[in-house]
Amino acid sequence: MHPQNHGILPMMSQNYKEQFPNEDAVRRALEERWGDTTERIQQLHRDMNVKRYARILSLRGFLVIGMVVLGTVLLVGVLFGEEAGLFGSDESIKAFMIVLFSTIVFFGIWYVTLESLPDSSWYKKSLRRGTEYVELCNRQIFELVFNLYSLEYEKVEKGDVRDRIIHKYDMSSLKPSSTTTLLPDDLYRTSLNGRELLIAEASFVDGKKNNNVVYKGLFMTYEIGTDLEGTTIVNTGRSKQAFVHIPEGVTETSVFSESPQRTLLEWHTFNERIKVFTTDPVEARYVLRPNFMEDLYYWWIEKRNTILISFRNGSMYMIYVDEEVKIKSASDDADDSVLIHRPSTPTLQNYAMTLARPLMHILHLIEDVRVR
Repeated sequence: MHPQNHGILPMMSQNYKEQFPNEDAVRRALEERWGDTTERIQQLHRDMNVKRYARILSLRGFLVIGMVVLGTVLLVGVLFGEEAGLFGSDESIKAFMIVLFSTIVFFGIWYVTLESLPDSSWYKKSLRRGTEYVELCNRQIFELVFNLYSLEYEKVEKGDVRDRIIHKYDMSSLKPSSTTTLLPDDLYRTSLNGRELLIAEASFVDGKKNNNVVYKGLFMTYEIGTDLEGTTIVNTGRSKQAFVHIPEGVTETSVFSESPQRTLLEWHTFNERIKVFTTDPVEARYVLRPNFMEDLYYWWIEKRNTILISFRNGSMYMIYVDEEVKIKSASDDADDSVLIHRPSTPTLQNYAMTLARPLMHILHLIEDVRVR
């Protein structure tokens, strides 16, 4: 028995597809509203003496890269030097290897010494100052991005909301394995049509493989406002099966009365490239309207990044896999070259687009989910 009222979303108070039909429109709107953002960030850069922070980051990077490169050369020499005749009668080669090893040790001691300095040291103070600077910059840039879409937002640091989004991921049917876990970095909460929209920059790690990162990107969840009797999963990745892994402590029968099966929709090209699995084919066709399929298809075909979407329990979930996505807050080792080294208008606007671009596509897809 299917719901009589399939109006999963009412008419949007903001027509995003009309106002922002493509990325060029978003960039033009961003440029129009940019105002004195660059000047304010550059002033912050000067007032907070970020050049010192940049030098510290360069020093840390030099030490780390130096240890890796020299260590690789030393390892190759030890493993293959004898076969290549490097350790014959030529004592200069042995002396070179000793110098190489000593340099690595020196770099290591230098790095450990810096990291062991007390919080009151100039080194740690400069790191904190740089961290604060990145946080202030992000606040200005991302406030501008959310305002672009007429969205008020809240950055969630910790607490129930972060726990809730982890639970939502567990119940989203988008876990590639039962041991995959969501680790949210930055989490933003906003409201669309009076319903909660959560967007997190996150890493997805496998607990059985020493927390190896499976992929990075965005995780989004939106309350669509109507209970769904079935589960529908859309997968642009290579997997030929639906992600139906269930978190520990939850029985599969309490989540699915039956396993989602591959379903073909009306658009042949879409079916060839993008896979749809559902426990309710009729409901899936109600949810995945032609304009939803079109917007998803052309977003994916342009970027070729994996996009995973599911509809279940009255919510829409989405994973957008992209290493370049940045909704970046400052951590102790925050190093964003755009904010730290090159705070110019073009680079800052490109940085803002790393959030504005996927957010536009997310809003398009949410707007598309308006079935009759």
